[in-house]
Amino acid sequence: MNDHNEPDLTQEQMIHDIAEYELGFIGFAETLNIARTVLRQKYRDMSYNQLVKAYNQVLEGIQMRCKACDVLLDDLEALKKDARGVHYDLCTDCLTVSIATHWELENMTEVDIEDSSGIITQDDVLTLQENYDNIYLSISKDY
Repeated sequence: MNDHNEPDLTQEQMIHDIAEYELGFIGFAETLNIARTVLRQKYRDMSYNQLVKAYNQVLEGIQMRCKACDVLLDDLEALKKDARGVHYDLCTDCLTVSIATHWELENMTEVDIEDSSGIITQDDVLTLQENYDNIYLSISKDY
């Protein structure tokens, strides 16, 4: 005779119960690593064509918006980064205003620009920032 009472459980139910019990002892970081590993394996197991299809489906739905005015960013705006590699997340118009404000260009009474029109264009402001970024990168590189 059987001296102990065994629960009448299916193997799948036992697996489920044990896994749920162990989850209570796993920290968030470990849970995230497990999930990351499972997801990466899921995509590694796909053929290249399946992977491309999954990649396009995921990224198709993502549309970046300007943090200032909420318009949709075009591809170039969505990829634009500052000298430190941080995304601007601003449309060209808002980025121009932000840079002009940073450089206090809106308070200037006289502007010395090559074409002598005295008008600072969006391209002038973006070129100024790009030149600054290049200088910043050249003096901040680790040698």
